[in-house]
Order: sequence, then structure tokens, then C-alpha cells
Amino acid sequence: MAPAGGPPHWPAPTTPASGYNGSATFTYSATDNSNVTGNAATYSVPVGNGNQAPTATAVTNPAILNNGRFQTLQPLRGTDADGTMAGYTLVTLPPASDGTLYVNGMVATLGQLVPTALAGSLRFLPAGGYNCTTSFTFTATDDQGLVSASPASFSVPVLLVADGGGILPVGLTAFAAKAANHAVALTWTTASEKNSAYFVVERSLDGKTWAAVARADAQGNSSSAHSYAAIDAHLPAATRLYYRLQQVDQDGTAAYTPVQTVTLGGPGLLTLAPNPVRTAATLTLPAAAQARAVT
Repeated sequence: MAPAGGPPHWPAPTTPASGYNGSATFTYSATDNSNVTGNAATYSVPVGNGNQAPTATAVTNPAILNNGRFQTLQPLRGTDADGTMAGYTLVTLPPASDGTLYVNGMVATLGQLVPTALAGSLRFLPAGGYNCTTSFTFTATDDQGLVSASPASFSVPVLLVADGGGILPVGLTAFAAKAANHAVALTWTTASEKNSAYFVVERSLDGKTWAAVARADAQGNSSSAHSYAAIDAHLPAATRLYYRLQQVDQDGTAAYTPVQTVTLGGPGLLTLAPNPVRTAATLTLPAAAQARAVT
């Protein structure tokens, strides 16, 4: 096969990047003297001392309880085909809204190197009310300083221990109660549901005696997120109310969320802001009455 258009032009010599260890590749194709080009081929160039990079191994931790206590996690894991492991690096951390990760009794930090001797010292403290699966990622490093090509995921299912000691049978991610226009707006979301039948929102004046104020059918079995909402529009004459969500399973098993507290101005009460008044204030009237400036 003769070169087309004159002598061949060879690529300039190249130097591997500092610290690179692996196989560099590029593609090329051949053209004959009739200017016909063949299929592309791959050219591989082994670079380095032959040491293979380690592999970080994904971990799915057994479910832990959210009961206000530290929970011990499985060790970080990795393999090195031609050497030994030196440690692991935390690439991402669990979101603060999920909880806090600890390494050897100290709060974990982004990019922290965890020696193999401490790979089994992980603990997690779930955030209050958290009831879903949290995760973080890590890479593995061998005794030659090579790092795994991609990070691995470490997943931790968290089960919320609700009031009364039961475990919520759904992946409840949020339950909120907020005052809104002489009513209380109640919202909750689930990440997943298993054999769930229905939800009941309960209200209390003292946090001890409870009454149902709303009910919503559950999804039964679902692996996707769902949002629910209810309004408690018939409020008693009180300035503070307590709400909790009861989740009832298809076999009758029930569990409760932690209690939410709502502070109200009270139905039919006037509110004045700022108080005390200096030169002007806003007077808010009950029901459909409008606010006006008072001078």
C-alpha cells in the first residue's frame, strides 16, 4: 500500500503525563493508493510500571435504625489485583439533611483519606425524622498511590423509629404542619411504600390526647416518590396545636411520626405588627377582612 499524496507524516513523539499508569489508546485508519479508506482500528500503548489500579467496591449497608443513637456501618471495601490496599478517599458525603457520617469518632470531611486500618470505623447518626436511604461515594488507593478509576457508592437504608417504638413501613421523607390562613396545612412525602394502606393525620391540644382530622389512601406498593397534602380548617380555640402522622399497613400494623408543633395567633384573633407601635403598624383581621396600615 503506497502512501497517498507524498511521504507519510508521522506524529511527533509524546511523553506520558506524570504519574500516568495504564493503557493509552488512539484510533487510526489506512488509505490505499486509490484513496479508499478502511475501517478504523485501535492502537494501545501500555504505560507505567505495570501496576494495576485498585477497584472500589460498592457497599449496601444493612438497614439501620433512626432512634437518636449512633449506628455502626459496614467497612469500606476495595480490591487490588497486584498489590495491597492503602486506604480510601471520601469523594462525597451524605447530605446534612440525612445525617452525619463519622470516621473513628470524628465527623467525616470531604476528600478525607481513610486508612485501611480505619475502614471499619464508620458510624452514622441519622437526622431527626429521617426515614429513607442515604448514600456517599469513595475511591480506593493502593500501596503504589494508584487510585481506582471510578468511585463506588455506599448506601445506607435508614428506618425511623416512631413514637411508640414502631418502625415506619414506608420510606417517609418529610412530614410538615404549618399555619396558613386560619388553617393548618399538612404535607408529607414518601420515597417508597410497601404494603401501606392509608395515612391518618391526628391533632392534639396537649400532646397527649389525639383526634383524627384527615385521612388519605396510601399507594400500597411503590418504589417512586409520592406527595400528600391535607388541610385542617376547623381549628379549636388554641394558640398551640400538635400534629402527628399515623401510617397504617395493610395488615393493620401502625406507626407514628415524630410530633410537629404549630403556633397560631388563634382563630378570630387580631394581630398587630410591629408591637409595640411607633409610627405605623399593620393590623391583621380575622377571616376575609383585609389588613390596613394604622397610624
